[in-house]
Amino acid sequence: MPFAVTETDDTGAPILVFDGLCPLCHGWVAFMLRHERRPRLRFVSAESATGSSLLHRHGFHPDQLTTFVFIDNGRLYTHSDAALRMARELTWPWRWLAQLARRVPRPLRDGIYNRVARNRYRWYGRLHTCPLPPAAHRHRFLA
Repeated sequence: MPFAVTETDDTGAPILVFDGLCPLCHGWVAFMLRHERRPRLRFVSAESATGSSLLHRHGFHPDQLTTFVFIDNGRLYTHSDAALRMARELTWPWRWLAQLARRVPRPLRDGIYNRVARNRYRWYGRLHTCPLPPAAHRHRFLA
């Protein structure tokens, strides 16, 4: 369930806070960059000063992050709701597939999401440092 927040970047664009040491999370960010309808999303790693500050203000600890945190229109989304909310920004067919996934009951969606989140380092490894974003998209990443 989303709850109200006040954070935004200077453009008012939606912000995705992600685990900067997780290869799966980096893959999701790269996927979003390739398939956005409009290039308006902003990204910030949980390990950065901005990401850490956002997380702490809302009761998340960057070292124990088990969900994306997506901030859009003054609302904070987590778990499968965050992924589905982000998917609204994608092109067809991804946006359409997310509409179908939204019909799956939240407890089932979040159960699947949480299983992947708990095992992401075991399945995909863990990076030692947060990679730099691609040069063409660097302006979309908050420090």
